[in-house]
Amino acid sequence: MILGVTGGIGSGKSTVAGFFQKRGAVVADADRIAKKILSDNKLIQKAAKIFGPHILKGNKIDRVKLAETVFTAKKKLKELESITHPVIIKEILKVAGKSRKTVVIDAPLLIESSLHRKCDFVIVVVASKKNALRRCVKKGMPIIEAKRRMAAQMDLSAKKKYADFIIVNNGTIAEAEKKAAVVYDMIEKER
Repeated sequence: MILGVTGGIGSGKSTVAGFFQKRGAVVADADRIAKKILSDNKLIQKAAKIFGPHILKGNKIDRVKLAETVFTAKKKLKELESITHPVIIKEILKVAGKSRKTVVIDAPLLIESSLHRKCDFVIVVVASKKNALRRCVKKGMPIIEAKRRMAAQMDLSAKKKYADFIIVNNGTIAEAEKKAAVVYDMIEKER
């Protein structure tokens, strides 16, 4: 079984995916895969050619400068996605193909990349803008950067239309875990 977990930045989608992992699922984390592939030499050269050498710090991509570049213009973000998404999707499907357990795809762009079509269930995690921003800042992201990323994402009301389950995550981690457990138990009953 494949579960897709998505939501906006700071919604707690990775926290929910982590709870599913505690219950025995295997998590394919799109953000972690993206970080890994952004260290590939071919991709580094391609990105520097498209976005300029200012995104480099030595021979590596400076993720902060890359984010500043792509989250200020939708066209540039689409260009980056056209480079990274095929590789990320290939890696995620590789994880799903190897596992005999429930696989959770933790992906902020699950719907935008059409990965939701590979899922048996889609879980959308939502939080108020205030809570999402607070979480981003707590993790060390400047508020202006968090707002920029929020503005670049698909509207949550549109994401909700694809959801089999919606987890509203405006409370504590313990409350989010309780909600995730209820959803996971409901899904397990469908097996």
